[in-house]
Amino acid sequence: MTGGSQGGDGWRIAEQHTASSAHSSLIAALMTVWPSQFPSSTSAKNSVRKRLVFLNGAPAPAQTTVVPGDTLCIRQRTRTVQRNPLPAATQEAAAAVRVVWQDGCLACVEKPRGLATRAGSGPGPTLAACLPAVLAPGPGADALPDPAPVHRLDGPTGGLVLVAKTRAALRLASAAFAAREVRKRYRAVVWGRLAAGGVVDIPLDGKPASTGYSPLRWHPMEPSGGRDAGGGTGERGAGSLEGNRWTGPRGAAPGSALAVTVLDLAPVTGRTHQLRRHLALMGHPIVGDPKYTSGYAAQRALALGDPAAEEGWRAGGGQTVAPGAIAGATPHLPTGLHLWSVGLGLRHPITSEPLTLQLDEPPEVAALLEALQRMHERWRLLHGV
Repeated sequence: MTGGSQGGDGWRIAEQHTASSAHSSLIAALMTVWPSQFPSSTSAKNSVRKRLVFLNGAPAPAQTTVVPGDTLCIRQRTRTVQRNPLPAATQEAAAAVRVVWQDGCLACVEKPRGLATRAGSGPGPTLAACLPAVLAPGPGADALPDPAPVHRLDGPTGGLVLVAKTRAALRLASAAFAAREVRKRYRAVVWGRLAAGGVVDIPLDGKPASTGYSPLRWHPMEPSGGRDAGGGTGERGAGSLEGNRWTGPRGAAPGSALAVTVLDLAPVTGRTHQLRRHLALMGHPIVGDPKYTSGYAAQRALALGDPAAEEGWRAGGGQTVAPGAIAGATPHLPTGLHLWSVGLGLRHPITSEPLTLQLDEPPEVAALLEALQRMHERWRLLHGV
Protein backbone atom coordinates (compact mmCIF):
# COMPACT_ATOMS: atom_id res chain seq x y z
CA MET A 1 0.00 0.00 0.00
CA THR A 2 1.49 3.34 -1.02
CA GLY A 3 0.63 6.97 -0.56
CA GLY A 4 -0.31 7.56 -4.23
CA SER A 5 -0.82 6.03 -7.67
CA GLN A 6 2.06 5.30 -10.01
CA GLY A 7 2.27 5.26 -13.82
CA GLY A 8 4.48 6.07 -16.78
CA ASP A 9 4.94 9.49 -18.30
CA GLY A 10 2.25 10.48 -20.82
CA TRP A 11 -1.51 10.99 -20.90
CA ARG A 12 -4.61 8.99 -20.11
CA ILE A 13 -8.34 9.49 -20.62
CA ALA A 14 -9.81 10.39 -17.24
CA GLU A 15 -13.42 10.97 -18.43
CA GLN A 16 -15.22 10.41 -21.74
CA HIS A 17 -18.71 11.30 -22.95
CA THR A 18 -20.63 11.07 -26.22
CA ALA A 19 -22.89 14.09 -26.74
CA SER A 20 -26.58 13.28 -27.10
CA SER A 21 -27.63 16.89 -27.74
CA ALA A 22 -26.18 20.00 -29.34
CA HIS A 23 -24.27 22.66 -27.38
CA SER A 24 -23.46 26.18 -28.52
CA SER A 25 -19.79 25.83 -27.58
CA LEU A 26 -17.28 23.40 -26.16
CA ILE A 27 -17.33 25.44 -22.96
CA ALA A 28 -21.11 25.05 -22.61
CA ALA A 29 -20.83 21.31 -23.24
CA LEU A 30 -18.17 20.84 -20.57
CA MET A 31 -20.16 22.77 -17.95
CA THR A 32 -23.28 20.71 -18.75
CA VAL A 33 -21.69 17.27 -18.90
CA TRP A 34 -19.24 17.63 -15.99
CA PRO A 35 -20.55 20.36 -13.64
CA SER A 36 -18.40 19.17 -10.72
CA GLN A 37 -15.15 19.48 -12.72
CA PHE A 38 -16.19 22.68 -14.53
CA PRO A 39 -18.29 24.80 -12.14
CA SER A 40 -17.52 27.98 -14.14
CA SER A 41 -16.68 29.01 -17.69
CA THR A 42 -13.23 30.08 -16.48
CA SER A 43 -12.36 26.58 -15.27
CA ALA A 44 -13.57 25.11 -18.57
CA LYS A 45 -11.60 27.64 -20.65
CA ASN A 46 -8.43 26.95 -18.65
CA SER A 47 -8.71 23.22 -19.29
CA VAL A 48 -9.29 23.80 -23.02
CA ARG A 49 -6.32 26.17 -23.18
CA LYS A 50 -4.08 23.61 -21.46
CA ARG A 51 -5.28 20.92 -23.90
CA LEU A 52 -6.76 18.88 -21.09
CA VAL A 53 -10.01 18.56 -23.10
CA PHE A 54 -10.27 16.92 -26.52
CA LEU A 55 -13.18 16.95 -28.97
CA ASN A 56 -13.33 13.91 -31.24
CA GLY A 57 -9.79 12.93 -30.31
CA ALA A 58 -8.08 16.29 -30.88
CA PRO A 59 -7.80 19.77 -29.31
CA ALA A 60 -10.54 22.21 -30.34
CA PRO A 61 -11.21 25.95 -29.86
CA ALA A 62 -13.37 26.88 -26.90
CA GLN A 63 -16.18 28.23 -29.13
CA THR A 64 -16.48 25.09 -31.27
CA THR A 65 -20.09 23.93 -31.60
CA VAL A 66 -20.75 20.46 -30.21
CA VAL A 67 -23.29 18.30 -32.08
CA PRO A 68 -24.90 14.96 -31.16
CA GLY A 69 -22.44 12.11 -31.59
CA ASP A 70 -19.34 14.19 -30.83
CA THR A 71 -16.97 12.64 -28.30
CA LEU A 72 -15.69 14.72 -25.39
CA CYS A 73 -12.86 13.55 -23.22
CA ILE A 74 -10.87 14.91 -20.29
CA ARG A 75 -7.19 14.03 -20.39
CA GLN A 76 -4.97 13.65 -17.36
CA ARG A 77 -1.19 13.65 -17.41
CA THR A 78 0.38 10.53 -15.95
CA ARG A 79 3.85 10.61 -14.54
CA THR A 80 5.91 8.31 -12.45
CA VAL A 81 5.44 9.15 -8.79
CA GLN A 82 7.95 7.65 -6.41
CA ARG A 83 6.66 7.55 -2.87
CA ASN A 84 7.83 5.61 0.08
CA PRO A 85 5.37 2.96 1.28
CA LEU A 86 3.09 4.11 4.06
CA PRO A 87 4.36 3.29 7.54
CA ALA A 88 2.88 0.12 9.00
CA ALA A 89 0.88 2.11 11.57
CA THR A 90 -0.66 4.27 8.83
CA GLN A 91 -1.50 1.20 6.73
CA GLU A 92 -3.25 -0.33 9.71
CA ALA A 93 -5.15 2.90 10.39
CA ALA A 94 -6.14 3.25 6.70
CA ALA A 95 -7.68 -0.23 6.77
CA ALA A 96 -10.12 1.00 9.44
CA VAL A 97 -11.24 4.09 7.43
CA ARG A 98 -14.50 3.38 5.60
CA VAL A 99 -15.74 5.28 2.54
CA VAL A 100 -19.39 6.24 3.13
CA TRP A 101 -20.02 8.15 -0.12
CA GLN A 102 -18.05 9.80 -2.92
CA ASP A 103 -18.24 11.43 -6.34
CA GLY A 104 -15.60 13.03 -8.57
CA CYS A 105 -14.80 15.99 -6.34
CA LEU A 106 -16.04 15.13 -2.86
CA ALA A 107 -16.17 12.17 -0.49
CA CYS A 108 -17.29 11.31 3.02
CA VAL A 109 -15.42 8.80 5.16
CA GLU A 110 -15.93 7.31 8.60
CA LYS A 111 -13.00 8.10 10.89
CA PRO A 112 -12.40 5.57 13.66
CA ARG A 113 -12.08 6.80 17.22
CA GLY A 114 -8.51 7.52 18.28
CA LEU A 115 -7.29 8.65 14.85
CA ALA A 116 -6.31 12.33 14.58
CA THR A 117 -7.76 14.16 11.59
CA ARG A 118 -4.60 16.11 10.73
CA ALA A 119 -1.02 16.35 11.91
CA GLY A 120 -0.35 18.48 14.98
CA SER A 121 -2.26 16.39 17.51
CA GLY A 122 0.75 14.37 18.56
CA PRO A 123 2.66 11.39 17.15
CA GLY A 124 0.97 8.62 15.23
CA PRO A 125 -0.99 8.25 11.98
CA THR A 126 -3.63 10.75 10.85
CA LEU A 127 -6.72 10.54 8.69
CA ALA A 128 -5.13 12.93 6.19
CA ALA A 129 -2.15 10.59 5.79
CA CYS A 130 -4.50 7.62 5.27
CA LEU A 131 -6.66 9.21 2.55
CA PRO A 132 -4.35 8.56 -0.47
CA ALA A 133 -4.63 4.84 0.32
CA VAL A 134 -8.43 5.03 0.65
CA LEU A 135 -9.58 7.43 -2.11
CA ALA A 136 -8.48 8.03 -5.69
CA PRO A 137 -7.57 11.65 -6.54
CA GLY A 138 -10.08 13.81 -8.34
CA PRO A 139 -10.01 14.13 -12.15
CA GLY A 140 -9.05 17.19 -14.16
CA ALA A 141 -6.70 20.12 -13.72
CA ASP A 142 -8.39 21.21 -10.49
CA ALA A 143 -7.60 17.96 -8.66
CA LEU A 144 -5.76 18.18 -5.35
CA PRO A 145 -2.51 16.20 -5.17
CA ASP A 146 -4.17 14.07 -2.46
CA PRO A 147 -7.71 14.13 -1.06
CA ALA A 148 -7.90 16.44 1.96
CA PRO A 149 -10.24 16.68 5.00
CA VAL A 150 -12.54 19.70 4.81
CA HIS A 151 -13.04 19.94 8.59
CA ARG A 152 -11.70 18.35 11.76
CA LEU A 153 -13.01 15.86 14.29
CA ASP A 154 -11.27 15.51 17.64
CA GLY A 155 -9.02 12.46 17.77
CA PRO A 156 -11.14 10.61 20.39
CA THR A 157 -14.34 11.27 18.38
CA GLY A 158 -15.36 8.90 15.60
CA GLY A 159 -17.65 9.34 12.63
CA LEU A 160 -18.22 11.30 9.46
CA VAL A 161 -15.56 13.54 7.91
CA LEU A 162 -16.09 15.36 4.61
CA VAL A 163 -13.15 15.09 2.19
CA ALA A 164 -12.39 17.23 -0.88
CA LYS A 165 -10.73 15.89 -4.04
CA THR A 166 -10.55 19.19 -5.94
CA ARG A 167 -9.44 22.69 -5.01
CA ALA A 168 -12.86 24.17 -5.78
CA ALA A 169 -14.62 21.61 -3.59
CA LEU A 170 -12.18 22.25 -0.73
CA ARG A 171 -12.60 26.03 -0.96
CA LEU A 172 -16.39 26.03 -1.22
CA ALA A 173 -17.05 23.29 1.34
CA SER A 174 -14.70 24.96 3.84
CA ALA A 175 -16.60 28.22 3.36
CA ALA A 176 -19.90 26.41 4.05
CA PHE A 177 -18.55 25.10 7.37
CA ALA A 178 -17.22 28.54 8.30
CA ALA A 179 -20.60 30.12 7.52
CA ARG A 180 -22.42 27.49 9.65
CA GLU A 181 -24.33 26.27 6.61
CA VAL A 182 -23.61 22.60 7.39
CA ARG A 183 -26.03 20.73 9.63
CA LYS A 184 -24.15 18.46 12.04
CA ARG A 185 -25.56 15.66 14.19
CA TYR A 186 -23.67 13.67 16.82
CA ARG A 187 -24.60 10.58 18.84
CA ALA A 188 -23.33 10.39 22.43
CA VAL A 189 -23.77 8.36 25.59
CA VAL A 190 -23.65 10.45 28.77
CA TRP A 191 -23.71 9.75 32.47
CA GLY A 192 -27.03 10.36 34.19
CA ARG A 193 -30.62 10.49 33.08
CA LEU A 194 -31.81 13.27 30.74
CA ALA A 195 -35.55 13.08 30.26
CA ALA A 196 -36.17 15.97 27.86
CA GLY A 197 -34.35 17.82 25.10
CA GLY A 198 -33.30 21.42 24.95
CA VAL A 199 -30.45 23.79 24.14
CA VAL A 200 -27.24 24.50 26.08
CA ASP A 201 -26.19 28.14 25.88
CA ILE A 202 -22.94 28.42 27.85
CA PRO A 203 -20.14 30.68 26.59
CA LEU A 204 -16.81 28.96 25.94
CA ASP A 205 -13.44 30.67 25.51
CA GLY A 206 -15.24 33.98 26.07
CA LYS A 207 -17.45 33.41 23.00
CA PRO A 208 -21.11 32.39 22.57
CA ALA A 209 -21.60 28.63 22.23
CA SER A 210 -24.84 26.74 21.62
CA THR A 211 -25.65 23.03 21.49
CA GLY A 212 -29.01 21.37 20.96
CA TYR A 213 -29.60 17.98 22.61
CA SER A 214 -32.33 15.34 22.16
CA PRO A 215 -32.39 12.29 24.49
CA LEU A 216 -33.27 9.04 22.71
CA ARG A 217 -33.29 6.50 25.58
CA TRP A 218 -31.72 5.90 28.97
CA HIS A 219 -30.47 2.85 30.84
CA PRO A 220 -30.16 2.36 34.64
CA MET A 221 -27.03 0.89 36.20
CA GLU A 222 -28.75 -0.32 39.38
CA PRO A 223 -32.32 -0.56 40.75
CA SER A 224 -33.82 2.61 42.13
CA GLY A 225 -34.09 1.65 45.79
CA GLY A 226 -37.10 3.94 46.10
CA ARG A 227 -35.65 6.71 43.93
CA ASP A 228 -35.76 7.29 40.20
CA ALA A 229 -34.48 4.25 38.33
CA GLY A 230 -30.83 5.00 37.80
CA GLY A 231 -30.02 5.87 41.41
CA GLY A 232 -30.55 9.63 41.23
CA THR A 233 -33.10 12.37 41.25
CA GLY A 234 -33.65 12.36 37.49
CA GLU A 235 -32.99 16.10 37.49
CA ARG A 236 -30.43 17.93 35.34
CA GLY A 237 -28.88 19.49 38.42
CA ALA A 238 -29.42 22.72 40.30
CA GLY A 239 -28.86 25.04 37.39
CA SER A 240 -30.41 27.90 35.50
CA LEU A 241 -33.10 26.51 33.20
CA GLU A 242 -35.27 28.84 31.15
CA GLY A 243 -37.87 26.63 29.50
CA ASN A 244 -35.65 24.09 27.74
CA ARG A 245 -32.74 26.52 27.40
CA TRP A 246 -29.88 25.64 29.77
CA THR A 247 -27.78 28.72 30.47
CA GLY A 248 -25.35 27.18 32.91
CA PRO A 249 -25.15 25.42 36.26
CA ARG A 250 -24.65 27.40 39.42
CA GLY A 251 -22.66 24.97 41.52
CA ALA A 252 -24.61 22.15 39.88
CA ALA A 253 -24.53 18.59 41.12
CA PRO A 254 -24.74 15.85 38.51
CA GLY A 255 -28.10 14.26 37.88
CA SER A 256 -28.61 10.50 38.18
CA ALA A 257 -24.98 9.36 37.95
CA LEU A 258 -25.80 5.63 38.01
CA ALA A 259 -27.59 5.71 34.67
CA VAL A 260 -26.65 6.58 31.12
CA THR A 261 -28.57 8.41 28.40
CA VAL A 262 -28.16 7.98 24.65
CA LEU A 263 -28.78 11.30 22.93
CA ASP A 264 -28.33 13.23 19.70
CA LEU A 265 -26.47 16.54 19.70
CA ALA A 266 -26.76 19.39 17.20
CA PRO A 267 -24.02 22.01 17.69
CA VAL A 268 -24.84 25.47 16.36
CA THR A 269 -21.35 26.85 17.00
CA GLY A 270 -18.02 25.04 16.79
CA ARG A 271 -15.91 25.89 19.83
CA THR A 272 -13.03 23.66 20.93
CA HIS A 273 -14.40 20.50 22.60
CA GLN A 274 -17.80 22.22 22.72
CA LEU A 275 -19.98 19.13 23.05
CA ARG A 276 -17.78 17.54 25.70
CA ARG A 277 -17.56 20.72 27.74
CA HIS A 278 -21.25 21.62 27.48
CA LEU A 279 -22.38 18.19 28.63
CA ALA A 280 -19.91 18.14 31.53
CA LEU A 281 -21.11 21.59 32.61
CA MET A 282 -24.68 20.24 32.68
CA GLY A 283 -23.53 17.48 35.03
CA HIS A 284 -23.81 14.81 32.31
CA PRO A 285 -20.27 14.14 31.00
CA ILE A 286 -19.79 11.82 28.04
CA VAL A 287 -18.98 8.24 28.95
CA GLY A 288 -15.27 7.60 28.46
CA ASP A 289 -14.21 11.25 28.57
CA PRO A 290 -11.05 11.41 30.73
CA LYS A 291 -10.89 15.21 30.72
CA TYR A 292 -14.31 16.85 30.93
CA THR A 293 -16.11 15.13 33.81
CA SER A 294 -18.61 16.34 36.39
CA GLY A 295 -16.01 17.76 38.75
CA TYR A 296 -13.56 19.67 36.61
CA ALA A 297 -12.19 22.90 38.03
CA ALA A 298 -13.72 26.34 37.42
CA GLN A 299 -17.04 24.87 36.32
CA ARG A 300 -19.03 27.83 37.54
CA ALA A 301 -16.61 30.36 36.00
CA LEU A 302 -16.76 28.54 32.67
CA ALA A 303 -20.55 28.53 32.78
CA LEU A 304 -20.52 32.27 33.38
CA GLY A 305 -18.03 32.86 30.55
CA ASP A 306 -15.29 34.32 32.77
CA PRO A 307 -12.19 34.43 30.47
CA ALA A 308 -9.76 35.08 33.32
CA ALA A 309 -10.99 32.09 35.30
CA GLU A 310 -10.93 29.94 32.19
CA GLU A 311 -7.30 30.87 31.52
CA GLY A 312 -6.50 29.85 35.08
CA TRP A 313 -8.18 26.50 34.49
CA ARG A 314 -6.13 25.98 31.32
CA ALA A 315 -2.89 26.90 33.11
CA GLY A 316 -3.70 24.35 35.80
CA GLY A 317 -3.82 21.58 33.22
CA GLY A 318 -7.60 21.19 33.15
CA GLN A 319 -7.49 18.47 35.82
CA THR A 320 -10.77 16.64 36.35
CA VAL A 321 -12.15 14.24 38.94
CA ALA A 322 -14.75 11.63 38.04
CA PRO A 323 -17.61 11.10 40.53
CA GLY A 324 -16.67 8.36 42.99
CA ALA A 325 -19.82 6.38 42.26
CA ILE A 326 -18.95 6.20 38.58
CA ALA A 327 -15.26 5.46 39.12
CA GLY A 328 -16.03 2.60 41.52
CA ALA A 329 -18.94 1.09 39.64
CA THR A 330 -17.54 0.80 36.13
CA PRO A 331 -14.35 -1.26 36.14
CA HIS A 332 -15.33 -3.48 33.19
CA LEU A 333 -17.11 -1.12 30.80
CA PRO A 334 -15.91 -0.63 27.18
CA THR A 335 -13.34 2.15 26.93
CA GLY A 336 -13.11 5.15 24.59
CA LEU A 337 -15.03 8.39 24.22
CA HIS A 338 -18.65 7.57 23.38
CA LEU A 339 -19.16 10.37 20.87
CA TRP A 340 -19.60 10.07 17.11
CA SER A 341 -20.45 12.35 14.19
CA VAL A 342 -23.41 10.56 12.59
CA GLY A 343 -24.97 13.18 10.31
CA LEU A 344 -23.92 15.91 7.88
CA GLY A 345 -26.32 17.94 5.77
CA LEU A 346 -25.23 20.52 3.21
CA ARG A 347 -25.51 21.74 -0.35
CA HIS A 348 -23.04 20.04 -2.65
CA PRO A 349 -20.34 22.69 -3.09
CA ILE A 350 -20.21 22.21 -6.87
CA THR A 351 -23.67 21.08 -8.01
CA SER A 352 -25.67 22.79 -5.20
CA GLU A 353 -27.77 19.62 -4.86
CA PRO A 354 -28.86 18.74 -1.29
CA LEU A 355 -26.48 16.23 0.26
CA THR A 356 -27.44 14.22 3.35
CA LEU A 357 -24.83 11.87 4.83
CA GLN A 358 -25.66 9.60 7.75
CA LEU A 359 -24.25 6.78 9.85
CA ASP A 360 -26.22 4.15 11.71
CA GLU A 361 -25.76 4.11 15.45
CA PRO A 362 -22.22 2.85 16.14
CA PRO A 363 -22.13 -0.73 17.51
CA GLU A 364 -20.10 0.52 20.48
CA VAL A 365 -23.31 2.03 21.90
CA ALA A 366 -25.04 -1.37 22.03
CA ALA A 367 -21.87 -2.94 23.48
CA LEU A 368 -21.85 -0.38 26.29
CA LEU A 369 -25.54 -0.86 27.09
CA GLU A 370 -25.11 -4.65 27.10
CA ALA A 371 -22.19 -4.31 29.54
CA LEU A 372 -24.35 -2.10 31.76
CA GLN A 373 -27.16 -4.63 31.61
CA ARG A 374 -24.81 -7.39 32.77
CA MET A 375 -23.57 -5.13 35.57
CA HIS A 376 -27.18 -4.39 36.52
CA GLU A 377 -28.02 -8.10 36.66
CA ARG A 378 -24.97 -8.91 38.78
CA TRP A 379 -25.94 -6.13 41.18
CA ARG A 380 -29.44 -7.58 41.53
CA LEU A 381 -28.04 -11.05 42.25
CA LEU A 382 -25.60 -9.75 44.85
CA HIS A 383 -28.29 -7.77 46.65
CA GLY A 384 -31.10 -10.27 46.24
CA VAL A 385 -33.32 -7.78 44.43
